[in-house]
Amino acid sequence: MEEKIYLRGALPTTHVSYSLLAALVRHLPLDESILKMYKYGVSAIHFDIADEIITLDPKLSYKLHELTPLPFDYHIAKNLPDETIKEVNLKEGDLICAHLESMVNWALISNRARDLNSKFGIAINVKTNWEDLVPHILRHQPNFVLVMAAEAGRSGGAFDLKTIEKIYRLRDRFPQLKINVDGGIDDLAAATLRGIGVDLLVSGSFIHSGAESRDRLTYLQGVPDNPKLISLVRQITPTVSYDASLSKILSTIENGSIGCTVVLGASGKFMGLITDYDIRVALTNRHLHEDLTAKEICNVNTFTASEDEDFWTFMLRIQGTNKMHTVVPIVSNQGDLLGIVRTQDVLFRNIDMDKSNVSF
Repeated sequence: MEEKIYLRGALPTTHVSYSLLAALVRHLPLDESILKMYKYGVSAIHFDIADEIITLDPKLSYKLHELTPLPFDYHIAKNLPDETIKEVNLKEGDLICAHLESMVNWALISNRARDLNSKFGIAINVKTNWEDLVPHILRHQPNFVLVMAAEAGRSGGAFDLKTIEKIYRLRDRFPQLKINVDGGIDDLAAATLRGIGVDLLVSGSFIHSGAESRDRLTYLQGVPDNPKLISLVRQITPTVSYDASLSKILSTIENGSIGCTVVLGASGKFMGLITDYDIRVALTNRHLHEDLTAKEICNVNTFTASEDEDFWTFMLRIQGTNKMHTVVPIVSNQGDLLGIVRTQDVLFRNIDMDKSNVSF
């Protein structure tokens, strides 16, 4: 029997922790990176310490922590983490976690965190089953868990889609438990994770992957509401009939300003989509000629949204395709075209996060 995933809806308390490891591997000044990300509105500074060649020195935390009022989010991914737990500059309001897979003294980390009025957590690697966490959560009562969605201790890994199911199960088993996620988080992964109740997103590589880090952070922070997708359609939807000529197709795509046009069938119903990519494919395969019609180029297997679909359900579905769909037609149950949304426009609706009053 197929299980339905129920989303929590509006989640205005989702925060972003900036990974300093991303700055380190890019040879960016760590102090300048912290100040810039604080200005842009991150909620914490993620400080990785691992058994790797490229990792952060615990001693750096004493200098860097003084640069910002933001809490530090210490992620200790070492096989023998106890000495490192003692070394870091842990302050009130900070977060610190070690891995379930390591040889850690849980009394040490939990007592130190609670003595300093900070939070302690348990991290699990991407291949570890969520059920392995259950007895440790019950025994040690962590403030949070850190779920790795990519390999721990490395920057720029790919997001593992199996993480979504793992988080959903944890959220169902422990409704009040704080869940943080680290590894491979981009805009689509962030939207999905917000929808299933994640409290803190760790990101560095994605923030630095575009020309403007502030915009990339905006994609991660996302939106607090869960509107119907139909309310987000563009005012003008470029369309052509199934028998439209190549010149008509090209002019419609150019004037539509979103790199595509919808194709309508003989009865006026939705048929499919023609994008810039479809034109390039036809040109590459030498199938592009003046007598070509829209019906011959049209992609009839286009990803579409339904008229009653909400934002979070849409983001879960689009994430599950493992592809990036830049434009998505909304089609009624009767096959009528209701409009078109551009994924970038949907993700741009930003939430105003107050970095001066952060609480995890």
